[in-house]
Amino acid sequence: MPPLTQQNTLRTFLAITPPPLIQAGIEHTYGPLLDPFALKRPQKGQFHITLAFLGKIPRKKVPGIIKKLQVLRETQAFNITLQGMGAFSTRVIWMGVSQGTEELHALHENTCRALNLRVKKFHAHLTLARNRHLAQKAFKETVERLSEKEFNQAFQAKGINLMESTLTPTGSTYAECTFIPFKELPAEC
Repeated sequence: MPPLTQQNTLRTFLAITPPPLIQAGIEHTYGPLLDPFALKRPQKGQFHITLAFLGKIPRKKVPGIIKKLQVLRETQAFNITLQGMGAFSTRVIWMGVSQGTEELHALHENTCRALNLRVKKFHAHLTLARNRHLAQKAFKETVERLSEKEFNQAFQAKGINLMESTLTPTGSTYAECTFIPFKELPAEC
């Protein structure tokens, strides 16, 4: 586990992170189509599915949050398939989830309950890029171009990550604070 920054507060969220091979596939498939000056995308290897954004929390509360999250160890590991493309207005381009949406919704609710957070509307997705400068028409054309690419990759969600987000001039960087494993899927016969 990488060390947490030495600030008194941490900007945190909870997420499922695809394995490196899936992350590389996303980058290979969509990276060349994303204008780095007009769109801000996660740094290499930092794609994730956000389950809950905790915001700034005092460093001293992190152990208590981790303790509350231990209830999620009872969650059965499950499969997630990333497929499809969409957008939130002209702000965010995202990849959809075609398998695992029900489990992600349940996990979002269980996470919120464990931390006494209000359960919010949840849309399972992986953020591919955020709009910096594209006009509406160019943004729409970019989403359409990305949608023409085939991507249908599955991975097993084996646990949830408590992540620290650090804002930098070139975008956010993420570091894992802790990993809460799920129960393993039974071996198939």
